[in-house]
Amino acid sequence: MKKVLLILVLLFSVGSVLLAQKFSATVNRNQVGVGDHFKITYTLDAQGSRFSPPRFNGFRVLSGPNQSQSMQYINGQMSASIAISYVLRAEKMGTFEIAPANIVANNKNIASNPVSITVVKAAAKQPNSSGGGQQKAQQPGNEVKDNVFIKLIVNKRNTFVGEQIVATYKIYTRLSIVDNAINELPSFNGFYSQEITEAGQGNLKPEIVNGVQFNTAIIKQVVLSPQRNGKLTLDPLSMDLVLRIQDNRKARSVFDQFFGSYRDIQYKAVSNKATINVERLPLNGKPTSFDGAVGSFKISSTIDKQEVKTNEAINLKIKLSGKGNVKLLKDPKLEFPPDFEVYDPKENTSIKTTTAGVEGNKSFEYLIIPRHPGEFTIPSYSFFYFDPIRKKYVTESTPEYKINVLRGENDPAEISGGGTRAVSKKDIALLGSDIRYIKPNGFNLKEANSFYLGSVLFWILMIGPVMILSLLLLIRKRILESQKDVVGTRRRKAKKLATKHLKAAEAHLNNNESSKFYEEIFRSVYGFLSNKFSIPVAELNKERIQKELSSIGIDPQTIQELIEILNSCEMARYAPVSDLTEQNVYDKVIELIETIEGGTK
Repeated sequence: MKKVLLILVLLFSVGSVLLAQKFSATVNRNQVGVGDHFKITYTLDAQGSRFSPPRFNGFRVLSGPNQSQSMQYINGQMSASIAISYVLRAEKMGTFEIAPANIVANNKNIASNPVSITVVKAAAKQPNSSGGGQQKAQQPGNEVKDNVFIKLIVNKRNTFVGEQIVATYKIYTRLSIVDNAINELPSFNGFYSQEITEAGQGNLKPEIVNGVQFNTAIIKQVVLSPQRNGKLTLDPLSMDLVLRIQDNRKARSVFDQFFGSYRDIQYKAVSNKATINVERLPLNGKPTSFDGAVGSFKISSTIDKQEVKTNEAINLKIKLSGKGNVKLLKDPKLEFPPDFEVYDPKENTSIKTTTAGVEGNKSFEYLIIPRHPGEFTIPSYSFFYFDPIRKKYVTESTPEYKINVLRGENDPAEISGGGTRAVSKKDIALLGSDIRYIKPNGFNLKEANSFYLGSVLFWILMIGPVMILSLLLLIRKRILESQKDVVGTRRRKAKKLATKHLKAAEAHLNNNESSKFYEEIFRSVYGFLSNKFSIPVAELNKERIQKELSSIGIDPQTIQELIEILNSCEMARYAPVSDLTEQNVYDKVIELIETIEGGTK
């Protein structure tokens, strides 16, 4: 017992040391102009001491070190972290690498990651046309494309025909994405593709890129098997985004001055392309029976019995398993004795597609019926595949099976004199379809000239298809007419889409997720009004909302209530200072949507 306690203490100590190893350096942007300032933060997920900063060559320290500590108590476990930050100003152009900082944690010296900063020429400031000062020019590294982009990542660029590669389309963002829609999906020409669907795939996760922290999410992830050699190109993926950015224009209200104002912009993000060099499978050592299997496989076989009587069934099962193009594996071609009657195999497939590739198995079950007595052999079956790791062809084989077939009880005996076997009914059945048994029972015969022409069944069969076809054509015509009315379709579906966002908001409300709740309320109201009046979300503002609602006769008091709800939501999203509770906001939005819906019918 003492040994067990000692091992647990050691494991806990090792775990604490490993946890303290996470000491990282991040910057709020890694491309700045001369004279611009930026922030670098060193974060340690534990308590530390004797922090030693690097030399910030090429930069002037404007502020720091600024230290903050935090402690959390979750599920009975306490965790602590420390953050030390500096505000630096770029002094000259060039590319600079800030060396790692050092800190002592758990009596061990730990170094952070280095950070690379690119300093470019300072952006010129343009005078404000209104004469009220100067508008701050957009600084290098603050462009939308630097803060939101899609990246195509492949795990390998050189491969063989049939070998698996994993392609991942991933979005990186430092801005708030209000709405999104995929504009164009890649076609994967020249590849056999299988989509990866895993739990939590689309969830946002933090990731540091060149020292800058982004929120990332996987948009699409597929396993690809090239079907021909040469240079194959993976097409880009594009998305239409609505981004919420800070508005640097003059504040229009006291709330804008205190909390800052924001505006929505439309942006199209397009990923990069990727070129895959696909090499043909080698001809040297290629088996003549090779069917195109590429990967790593195993083959096994089982048989339920090896001694049977004539006309009794035997079950033979062959299983191919492994990692590779499992779905493309073909049925085994076995050479059975001619005295065996063999049915087409029953195929079962179990395949799993993950980020590690496609793996699984295929099994083939054969039903075999021996028709004659004797000793027979089911020969071994050889399966050939190409292993891309070892770069050679590999052979896997099943064992051969000896089958002893005994004479059945009802099987006729052989004629002793001539050595010829008597012919049974089963043998007659195998001669062809022109020979039939004599049927002892009578037949259900009808007169040769009797016919149903003119009967009720005749007219039903003649007129029924015409009426059904006419009804289908009428339904198709109405569907096509409704699809042409795009504006009407959006208006009809406006409430349905708003209800979808409200259900999501209700779930966040029940989970006390305030920020996500107000985000869904915003999507619900703005999406509803956008669809109802056919106005893009980016062009929808409060003045436009008042104008459109007034034009359809909505009561001014109702309009004012809606604007107050939107103002309250804006305030509550950025600071917890709202006069309305979240439940009141939710109930009021449902009531207002019902009122507007009734007024637009």
